[in-house]
Amino acid sequence: MLELFLKYKIAKIVPMQESFFYASSLPKNIKLSQELVALNYEKLSPFSNPLIITYLQEKELYIWFTKTKQYDELFIIPEAFLFFSLLKKENDGIYIFETVPKKILILKDHKLVASFTTVESNETELRILKNEYQINDSFIYSQEKTQQKLLLAKKQFPLSELRQFLRISLDKAAFKNFVIEKLTYPIISILMIYMLVSYSQSYFMEKKVESLTQEYQALKSKNIKIKKAIRNYNNNVERYEIFVQEELHFQDPYKILYEMYNIIKKKDKAHIKSIEITNNNIRLLIETKEDAIKYLNRLNKVQYFKSVIIQGSHKKKSGIKTIIFFIEMKDL
Repeated sequence: MLELFLKYKIAKIVPMQESFFYASSLPKNIKLSQELVALNYEKLSPFSNPLIITYLQEKELYIWFTKTKQYDELFIIPEAFLFFSLLKKENDGIYIFETVPKKILILKDHKLVASFTTVESNETELRILKNEYQINDSFIYSQEKTQQKLLLAKKQFPLSELRQFLRISLDKAAFKNFVIEKLTYPIISILMIYMLVSYSQSYFMEKKVESLTQEYQALKSKNIKIKKAIRNYNNNVERYEIFVQEELHFQDPYKILYEMYNIIKKKDKAHIKSIEITNNNIRLLIETKEDAIKYLNRLNKVQYFKSVIIQGSHKKKSGIKTIIFFIEMKDL
């Protein structure tokens, strides 16, 4: 999915040579806002007025300062974190990528302790790094292997990590809570992109237009900048629309749920106990005293289902049976 976000400029990867990395350990359960991070750490940046990207995992705070302050994309991901997400389960060591310039990541106790670029590196410098970080192993990747690792990292990048790299000025808390933090729930795997586009188009477009209109009236002398901001925003929305139209094809979840609830008629002595949707599969539990075949036949007639099987059942002392149906949905 990250590859599609990059293709449609919804996300951007910041090269290591365009950022400066700093790692810090925090007391347990500390939460830092972007403002507090800037107040405490911006003085460490080698760049003036940088964009500050943060990633917090338990007590480990990773900070990247970038040369560029403004980006059009919603998600700004440091290249070093992309490599780290792929390597963090590997052995501790110094990872050297033979690109131009060379990129170096140092992992210890499965944590990223340093990342930087260098024009040249030799055995003496490598020995100094091993002594400084008390690490014995080093791993060197050719330029071809580096590209393969980068492609694999993009392919395997977990969407749940994206929420910490969201860069948006419009009601950030509401946007995170409504969309990004819901990525871990099964049914949202179907609805996520639909919610992202529809919610951002309707709610955020309205807020952005309202804000820009007020600013335009107050600052007519700066109307060129405001028009450019409106044009950039409309271009972003257009990219999201093209992304959905060309890449995403999924069944309407509301129609599927409606069809499933309709398989039980008013005269039936049965009710749906639970529905679980994961990717393209459904696990449906029905409680009834009647024959399971009746409901199997009805489910097989639903136009959205490719196959329906009875996965199991168990009976209570009252005579009520819980029937478990496993359903595979059709692809569009």
